[in-house]
Amino acid sequence: MSLHESIRRYQRLLKVLDREKGQAQGALGIVLNEQAEFLQQIRSREGLVAKTYPTGWDDDMSGADVLTNLLISANARKRLQDEIETLEEQRVEHQEEAVQPAREKLEEALTRCRMMETLLEHKAEELRKELLLAESKALDEAGTNQWLRRKKAEGDNT
Repeated sequence: MSLHESIRRYQRLLKVLDREKGQAQGALGIVLNEQAEFLQQIRSREGLVAKTYPTGWDDDMSGADVLTNLLISANARKRLQDEIETLEEQRVEHQEEAVQPAREKLEEALTRCRMMETLLEHKAEELRKELLLAESKALDEAGTNQWLRRKKAEGDNT
């Protein structure tokens, strides 16, 4: 296989690797969006927790009503904090099971692309050197032939 053909083959492989890299980037984007959704749900619940604290009392509320309101608020906070804890556990699990592997896959794809690009650069440099050498040889041959013709012409004139 000639150097030129191998360069074309490597270029086709690089296109395939670029597609794989794009797919890995897309997959990572999807799982990062899912991760952001978990965070948004957690922040939403945290905002609701802040709203469960009683803001004031009516003058005509009895002590039992105040205690009932405090108990309802405490139960609501507890339920929301449990939801936050569950969501946080799910987010961490998602991070370990989906985000991290997607990042690793993207990193592998990027590494393979960089390796192929480096290989292509080296092959292109080899081809340039080969072409320069061939051109130099052709010029040397042409110069030698011209010199020999000139010498032959000088020999015929004497």
